[in-house]
Amino acid sequence: MNGRAVRGRGLAVLDAEGVQMQTSERDEMVVWYQAGACRGLDPNLFFPERGHSCAEAKAVCATCPSIEPCRDWGLRHEHCGIWGGLAERERRIIRRKLGIECHSIFTDAEELITRRVKLGSARAA
Repeated sequence: MNGRAVRGRGLAVLDAEGVQMQTSERDEMVVWYQAGACRGLDPNLFFPERGHSCAEAKAVCATCPSIEPCRDWGLRHEHCGIWGGLAERERRIIRRKLGIECHSIFTDAEELITRRVKLGSARAA
């Protein structure tokens, strides 16, 4: 499975012949996350405690080839954490300005962190 972000149109998941495949949003996350600079890092870095700095997480995001689809994902699906270099408050401001509603597809933060750990483990293998 191949993934390619198309600016302004989200993520297209392509098969071996380059034909766009039907995917779930979770499948889309796997595609861009596989190339993410955060993959394999401690997920807690991207979910800092209230009042703690998110500078280290944002520095990782700044070097990431998946920053655009990650940012888009965060705007559409994530209430907590750092996504695409944006903190929770920054995403809330953008959502309000653009009229974007956030619909998380994960039941809670623990499920999301568990998923990030599993995807990160695959990188090490």
